[in-house]
Formats: sequence, C-alpha cells, structure tokens
Amino acid sequence: MGFDAAGKRIRRKVSGRTKTEVQDALVRLREELGRAPKSSRTYTVNQAVADWLAKGLPGRSQRTTDLYDYAVGHLLKKFGSRPLRDLSAGEVRAALESLTGQLWTRTLGIARLSLERAIRFAQADDRAGRNVAEVIETPQGRSGRASKSLSLVQAQAAARLRPP
Repeated sequence: MGFDAAGKRIRRKVSGRTKTEVQDALVRLREELGRAPKSSRTYTVNQAVADWLAKGLPGRSQRTTDLYDYAVGHLLKKFGSRPLRDLSAGEVRAALESLTGQLWTRTLGIARLSLERAIRFAQADDRAGRNVAEVIETPQGRSGRASKSLSLVQAQAAARLRPP
C-alpha cells in the first residue's frame, strides 16, 4: 500500500466476528486493491456533486449551474449522504422511479445526466471506481398539459375560413 508522509508503512486491516467474515473482508479488500482507482470510503455523493458543480462546469452560466443543482438535488435527498463507492445502480433507478410522479421527464433526465457527469468528474480525479448512473435509463416523468396547437385538419379548415 506504500508509505505515509512520515515514512510509516500503510497497512489495511480487516476484522469480523467469525473467521468466514474476516476471509470475506480480505477477499473484498484484495478486489478493491486490484482496481485502478482507490476510492475513498468517506467521499459521499453530495461531495462528488458539489465538486462537479464548483469545478466541473467552466464557462457555464450561473443559471445553468442552478438548473443542474436543482435537478440533481432531488436525487441527493434520497442518497446524497451515502459513500460514492457504495452507491448502486439499483438505488439510482429506485430514486428516479420514486420521482416520476413529482418531476417532469426533462427534469428527471437532467438529474440523471448531472449525476452521471458528477461521477465521471470524480472518476477523473480517481475518487470513483465505476459510474453507476450511466447504465440507468431515464424513466418517464409526469405528463405535461395537452397541446394547444392545431392538428393538420384543423389548420386546413381554419385556412379555408380565412377571408381573402
């Protein structure tokens, strides 16, 4: 694992109530160490999104940043305090589906894409291992109002009624 600033060797430890639990923890630790990015146990989804909003949107207007913040804020209420490395695709899907009756489809799409971009930004800094938001499809949100535009038949009838 290397050495810390004082030159002391960094050693990871695992513990458990039974021998099987310890062996399972060692297997998980070896798998984690085998992956390229070493994600932090304390780096939360809230922190990832905040970093992306602060540093990952250069040249964007404040209005755009506020829109992304509003949309992804609904998801952060569901799982923002979870460590990013523990976030699963199922949690993201469940959170999006729970918001389908409250938000428009466009807002759900912006929320999912904002989360995906925030995780990608964290991946670039080696703070995340995989992007669970990119494998999720955006569900349909609330339906909007009925269209007030004329159909083709109505437009043709209106054109015939127009005085010369």
